[in-house]
Amino acid sequence: MRRRRSKKSGTHDSFDLFLDTITNTFGGVLLIALLLVLLIRETSEVATESVQTESRTSIQQKIDLLQAEKLNLEQAEQIRRDMAQNLDSGDTKELASLLAELSERNEQLKQQQNEEAENVETLQGQIRDTKTRAAQLEQELADQQEKLKSLSADLDEAVKLKTRTMPTPKEKLTLKFPSFVMLKNNRLYILDKTRGYGAGEVDSNFFTPTSTKPDLIASDNKSYKLRKDDGIPLGHPKLAEQFRRFDPGCYIAFAVYPDSFDEFANVRAACVEADREMRIVPWENGKPVTIVKGNSRGKAQ
Repeated sequence: MRRRRSKKSGTHDSFDLFLDTITNTFGGVLLIALLLVLLIRETSEVATESVQTESRTSIQQKIDLLQAEKLNLEQAEQIRRDMAQNLDSGDTKELASLLAELSERNEQLKQQQNEEAENVETLQGQIRDTKTRAAQLEQELADQQEKLKSLSADLDEAVKLKTRTMPTPKEKLTLKFPSFVMLKNNRLYILDKTRGYGAGEVDSNFFTPTSTKPDLIASDNKSYKLRKDDGIPLGHPKLAEQFRRFDPGCYIAFAVYPDSFDEFANVRAACVEADREMRIVPWENGKPVTIVKGNSRGKAQ
């Protein structure tokens, strides 16, 4: 005969299944938790051991560095003591004195260098001022040169006018031959070497041969140039003696350039004192004196 199930029996079986499921789930969770705890513990121990190993290594390195630094300090202290002992000796004191002198000399040189730098700046300022002043003077000089050119042109015109209008002494006929003299640059240049006694050779004391821009063309058509610094000054006190050397049988013909007109009075007085006849011929600037050979007589003053 079968056993009959009651209605309450079904409800009890369902609750047992639920309890089994809950229990199994909790057991699984608990097992996983235990595994995680064990894993974390092992990892922590390994990490702790690694940190401790690294810490020991770092501490050992620091200890080594400190020992090396200590050794260096001991060596430095020993060197200092040795230097202190050496400083007590006479040679070291002399060296220290020399170093002090050198240091003082260095300071003096620095001071001199600073002073020289200041002087250089002052000189540079003066140079700049000088350059400015030089530029101003150059401009003033250019202006004065322009004025001088203008005055020179006016003077040339005045000289030319004076040459054309200058009164000359009254001329008279003479049977004497001329002996030529040039008045230029306020100096006297004698053309005839023999002073009228010979054939009229050009005096090399006052003239030199040239091929360009002659001051004298002789009767033989040879060209000569003045020896400017060798002329006799027109204010020479013994000018009359020069004229006495001329042949009394000739008269002195003066070719007078414009720059020597003002001094001709002295020349005329010396010629009169030497008792020599003369003739004045005004001559233009840039025009050479030309001697023409001939037997004709001339006019004297």
